[in-house]
Amino acid sequence: LWHRDNPDVVGLGECAPLCGLSIDATPDYETRLAEICQQISAGGFGFSEHTILQGIGNHLPSTRFGFETAWLDLQ
Repeated sequence: LWHRDNPDVVGLGECAPLCGLSIDATPDYETRLAEICQQISAGGFGFSEHTILQGIGNHLPSTRFGFETAWLDLQ
């Protein structure tokens, strides 16, 4: 993530689905993650933590964790 008014301020997160354990560890994970990142970048989920988490949904826990850690790092 990056700050809209200051793109040099970034937040990094980590998405790490665990094969055999995570419900989102699927063969198309990278494609789905790229699509979510594009939607976030385009403002498709809005620009608040709450609306982005709603857009990601509960069925992608490692993606949510990656966003949450990036959001906290950005703060």
